[in-house]
Amino acid sequence: MAYNEPTGSDNLNSFQEDIKFIKSYPELVEGTKDSEEGLIELLRLENAELKNIIKEQEDYNHMLLKSIEAYGLRISEIESSRLWKLKKIVNKIKFVLTSPNYAPGKKYKLLQRFNFLFSIQGRKLIYKVLLKSLKFTYRSLLEPSVKKVKKEKSPKNNYEQWRAKNSPREIDFIEYQAIAEILPVKPKISVVLSVTNTEVNFLKETITSILDQIYSKLELIIVYNELNDEYKNIITKYANSDIRIKLISHLTTDDKSKNYNYAISEATGEYICFIEQNDELTRDALYQLALMINHHPSADLIYTDEDKIDENGKLREPHFKPSFCPDNLLSRNYIHHLALYRLSKLKSLEGFRTGFVGAEEYDLLLRFTETTKEIYNIPKVLYHWRMHKYSISQNPYIKPFAYVSAKKAIEETLVRRKEEGVVEFSMPGTYSIRYNIKEWKRVSIIIPTKDKTSVLKTCLESIFNKSTYPDFEVIVIDNGSTEKQFFELMNHFQTVERGRFSWHSYNIPFNYSKLINFGVEKSLGDYLLLLNNDTEVISNDWIEGMVEQAQRESIGVVGVKLLFPNETIQHAGVVIGMGGVASHVFTGKHKDAAGYFNFINSISNYSAVTAACIMVRRELFMLVNGFEEDLEVELNDIDFCLRLKEKGYNNIYIPHVVLYHHESISRGNPHASNQAFQKQQREKSYFLNRWKHKIDNDSCFSPNLCKYSYEFDIQG
Repeated sequence: MAYNEPTGSDNLNSFQEDIKFIKSYPELVEGTKDSEEGLIELLRLENAELKNIIKEQEDYNHMLLKSIEAYGLRISEIESSRLWKLKKIVNKIKFVLTSPNYAPGKKYKLLQRFNFLFSIQGRKLIYKVLLKSLKFTYRSLLEPSVKKVKKEKSPKNNYEQWRAKNSPREIDFIEYQAIAEILPVKPKISVVLSVTNTEVNFLKETITSILDQIYSKLELIIVYNELNDEYKNIITKYANSDIRIKLISHLTTDDKSKNYNYAISEATGEYICFIEQNDELTRDALYQLALMINHHPSADLIYTDEDKIDENGKLREPHFKPSFCPDNLLSRNYIHHLALYRLSKLKSLEGFRTGFVGAEEYDLLLRFTETTKEIYNIPKVLYHWRMHKYSISQNPYIKPFAYVSAKKAIEETLVRRKEEGVVEFSMPGTYSIRYNIKEWKRVSIIIPTKDKTSVLKTCLESIFNKSTYPDFEVIVIDNGSTEKQFFELMNHFQTVERGRFSWHSYNIPFNYSKLINFGVEKSLGDYLLLLNNDTEVISNDWIEGMVEQAQRESIGVVGVKLLFPNETIQHAGVVIGMGGVASHVFTGKHKDAAGYFNFINSISNYSAVTAACIMVRRELFMLVNGFEEDLEVELNDIDFCLRLKEKGYNNIYIPHVVLYHHESISRGNPHASNQAFQKQQREKSYFLNRWKHKIDNDSCFSPNLCKYSYEFDIQG
């Protein structure tokens, strides 16, 4: 450094010397008597300002020392780890092998004989052998890019291992503390806790978990009614020892909504959250929320992942959540804990409503999310939901009234949104909305095909024999059939289903996207139903079920549950990035299985669904110019879904519409020839380049779940 910057104390000494200098010359003092007091006052103000600068510098130095301490601990931890010691051994071996003039001890002489493998020629040889091996394996074993991921290769669903790898360590908490002190925005967070006469130890653990937060700019508002003396003494003792605690007592109601609203009226924070008695926050919960607010100052609602804590203190059953999915929330309260609300917006909604006992916050979430798009998810477990015999967390049937209240909340949501429908129970805490169809517009069912007459016949007969929708047409697009039986079948349906059936030849090299786009040109319907020829209708109201969702303004593509003939799942949604590109989820599970947090049986938003059976409004199909014709065989349906999602529409999976799918028996293996394999590689490359950001982060799938397991296993 070329110079030393003067400190605050240096400047202070300089000003004091200036005063002495002035007083040492009488003529100067004489001339400035009238202004001497003003000069002294000016110097006093500057002195105070310099003291503030010194204080800020000391605070900054203190923060730096903490950071240095944290990094020093991290370096020591790394250097003492087994991995670091192993790396030192590896580096030693590498040095021996790549240094021909080095004379090692006996234990390294044998290794030095393999020096060739580390030479340029050796590396080329290894690369050549590996390349041939990988190419052979890839060619022989590769299935379509949108493929089933083998269950036996999925990692173990072990939450303890995940926590060991992902939970913050003590050194991380030190770093969080240092960062918390220098956050540009430090919002005050009001934490509301409603207390009743339950387990004393659990209450203490709840309060302690709140007060021990790394982020300390909080207030704890405890609301209670008719507590016994033991509980009153406990909360009073806490309040007397911490000025951040407010007690609201003498409430005359057992209604949680009214108690919460009392707390809201007393809250002084910019944000507010609600903690259930007996539950716990992680030490960094409010810090992570404050950090998210700094990244997104406009955030109105932030929610986090959660798990459960049993009566022995063991953490289990983590709920890893996607980014905001509005139709997931309409089918179950997947946000639940922990949710942080902007207080001003919450007050504008007049807080909680009465009449929703057991589902108070679910009703609030449904109303709150209608008013904002500034909703963010923190994919970290920051809340522990206590399991005990009086809690739904342990016994989902303990509070049946809560499910009735939740159903009522959804019904009133439909009224507010002017969407008529019937709310049906699915499983405890899960609901299915069957929307009323506003207009019975024509549905065009488009089926590309080639030969395989018996397969197509099964498909067509199931459509015409079982469908109850009053206005639909079936359009078969033939891609070069030669079987005599095929043409006989076409003539048969053209005769018996006149006005509802037509077929058109389009003899081009197989290009699924072109066949679909051509079929749409030939169609008349307002709704387009794309269907594989190897599917089979099961339920009569399958078209109605799809139209119910497709008519909604917010919905893009509607997908359904597809089954293999053995009653196991072939499709229940698609996750982008799963298996490396994209994959169906829950493949091979029994059709009635629940899946991860009942995803299989819940109406859910997915980034994509398979075009083996999808519906979309014609206007949306035209909005994105149909299917991408450069994607001739695979990934064209996933690309189509993503382009609509990019336009702001939500793609949706509905489990109550079910078809059989005899997968790919009509076209055979798309990689049977080298030419087909090369085409598949080009299409895969196109997709990976176009949608890399989605492959890395599918917003409808938690980053804590594994993308190499179709069952939503925990990320290894």
